[in-house]
Amino acid sequence: MLFRNGSLEARYWRDDLDEYVLRAGSYAERFRRKISWAIENRKAIAVALGFDSVGNIGAAMLTLYPCIARTFISDFPCVSLTEFMLDYERAKQWPYSLGKP
Repeated sequence: MLFRNGSLEARYWRDDLDEYVLRAGSYAERFRRKISWAIENRKAIAVALGFDSVGNIGAAMLTLYPCIARTFISDFPCVSLTEFMLDYERAKQWPYSLGKP
């Protein structure tokens, strides 16, 4: 999932926390539902994508910029797209222990 640009400035942290974590219907809450749906339907997803076998699903919430919300999300990684690409390139595989396939 890719979300709007946030900010590293402290004056925007409260808004980011509210949107990403605290409010009902937050980005994190909606992302958890999408992860659950993908896990429940991974066989159909594999068939639709033409995969021969059903694998595990890795999940990470991607943002355009680093976001303070990552500190408050403990069940999956919340990283910027750039961080994800660099981490994946460095590890040459899924780079996180959270959200691991």
